[in-house]
Amino acid sequence: MSRVIVVLLSVVLIGVLSCQKEIDWGWGNSLTTAKTLYRIKSKTGATDTTQVDFSFDGAKKLIVEKTTGISNGQDISGLLTIVRDSTGVITKSIRTASALILAGVDSIVTSYFYDRAASKYKYAVFALKVGSIAARDSAIFTYDSLGNIAKDEHYLKLTGSPIPLPPTKAAQNTYTYSSDGKNLLKMISETVTAPGGPLSLASTQLFTYDTKNSPLIMIQEAIILGKTSYFSLNNQVKTEMTNAVTPARSFNMDYTFKYNSFNLPDSSTGIRTPGGDTTASKYYYQ
Repeated sequence: MSRVIVVLLSVVLIGVLSCQKEIDWGWGNSLTTAKTLYRIKSKTGATDTTQVDFSFDGAKKLIVEKTTGISNGQDISGLLTIVRDSTGVITKSIRTASALILAGVDSIVTSYFYDRAASKYKYAVFALKVGSIAARDSAIFTYDSLGNIAKDEHYLKLTGSPIPLPPTKAAQNTYTYSSDGKNLLKMISETVTAPGGPLSLASTQLFTYDTKNSPLIMIQEAIILGKTSYFSLNNQVKTEMTNAVTPARSFNMDYTFKYNSFNLPDSSTGIRTPGGDTTASKYYYQ
C-alpha cells in the first residue's frame, strides 16, 4: 500500500513540476507573431531526437502540443490537449505521457477556474486514482503587482489509504520576473518527500534572454499549464538549473540563435555543461 502512495505522490509531482524537464529547447514564449510556429525538431548527440508539433485555433491560441522522441534513452512522447471556451479562456487540459503510463496513469485531466471580473486564473484541480487510493491536487495562483503569477501552491488530498491525508501542501513554485514583467527570470520549486511532510527546496532555475521575439508567447497560460518556457517575450540564451535534491544533476544550457527575416528563431544550438552535449534545433513556421 505504501508503494501505491509513493507512486501517486510521484505522479502528482510530475504534473506539478512538469516544467522541470531536463530537456530545454531554448525557445521563449509570447503573443501572436507575424508567423505561426508549428514545429520544432531537435537532435542531441547521435541518438536523441525530438519533434514538437503545435496546433492552434482560429484565434492563434495553442490547443495541442504533441511531443515525440527520445531523451537520454527514454521515451518522452506526450500529448497536451488544451480545451478553451468561446472566449479563448482555458477550461481544461488533458495530458498524456510515457512517464505517466509507466506510473499506471493513462492521463491527467486538469480543470481551470477563471475569474472574469479580475481577468485571472484563480485555481486548478486534477484528480487521479491508482489502485484503491485516489489523489486530488488543487493549485492556487497568487499574482504580483504587474498581474503575473508570483506563486502557485499545490495541495494534495489522499483518500482510500490506510491513513487518509487531508488537503496538505505538497509543492510550491515561486516566480520572479523582469521589471517590465515580460520575461521570467527565476523559478524556485519546493516539494515534499512524503505525504504530509514539510516543503524542501527541489530546484532553482535562472533564465537569461536575447532581445528578439520568441515564436510562442502564452504569458500566464504558460504558468498554469506548467510550460514556463512559453511565458517570456524573448528567447532564452542561458538556463542555469540547480538541483537541490541531486546536486550532481545540476546543469547550465547556453544557446546561440540564428534568426529569419521576421526576427524569429530559425535555428539554435544549445551546449550543456557539464557534459558538453550539443542540441541543434530547427524552427518551422507557416
